[in-house]
Amino acid sequence: MKRFLVYAPPANFASEPSFRIRILSIVERLARRGLTLDLRARPKSPLSRLKLARSARDYDGVILHRKMLDPYEARALRRHLPSGRPIFLDIDDAVMLHETDLGFLARRRLQKRYQATRKIVDVACAGNAYLAGMFHEAGIRTAIIPSGVDTAAQPVRQTAPGEGATLLWVGSRSTLKYLELSFPALARAAARVKNLRLVVFCDIAPPPRRSRWSLSP
Repeated sequence: MKRFLVYAPPANFASEPSFRIRILSIVERLARRGLTLDLRARPKSPLSRLKLARSARDYDGVILHRKMLDPYEARALRRHLPSGRPIFLDIDDAVMLHETDLGFLARRRLQKRYQATRKIVDVACAGNAYLAGMFHEAGIRTAIIPSGVDTAAQPVRQTAPGEGATLLWVGSRSTLKYLELSFPALARAAARVKNLRLVVFCDIAPPPRRSRWSLSP
C-alpha cells in the first residue's frame, strides 16, 4: 500500500469545488488500487508548514493541489521527500497569475512562489492545455486532466419546443469582470436563440444591464 501526502485546502475540504471534484472524488477508487491519500490542510504559520514538509519523508509521494509554496517551504519539501519519490502539482486554474488589483509586493511574492514550486514539481496534472503548456515549456512532465462533471449522474431537464435555453455561470466577485467580457458574444447568441436566459450564481449581484438577459444573483 502506497501513501501520498496531499496538500489540501484549509477547513472543510468538501467546501472547495475543485478539490472535491479532482481529489475527493477519486480517493476511494485509488484506495481500491492500493494508494492511500493523506489529506492535510496547509497550515498558516511558517513553523507548522516546515513541520508538514518534514513529514513528507514518511510518504511515497506528494500531491500539491493548486498550491504555490513559499521558497523556504518548497526547498524543505524537496529535501525531506526521499529521492525518487515524485511531487505532483494538480492545477485547474491559473493561480500563479496575479490579479490586476494586486500591489507590486504581492505580485512579486506570488511570482517567487510560482518559480519555487515549479522547480520541485515532477509532474503537473493540468485542467487544460494552456496550463499544461506553462509547465511543459519548463521541461516538466504534464498530463491534461479536465475538471469534468459526471453528466450521467445529473438529471436532464426536458424543454418544450420554443421554450428557449438557460445558461448558468458560477463565480465570485473577483471573476465577475470576465463574465462582463463575454456579454458581446452572449448578446449575439441571444439574437439567434429565442428566450435565451442567463442565470448567474455569485456572491454579489451583477450590475444591471439594458439587454435581453435575465440575471439572477
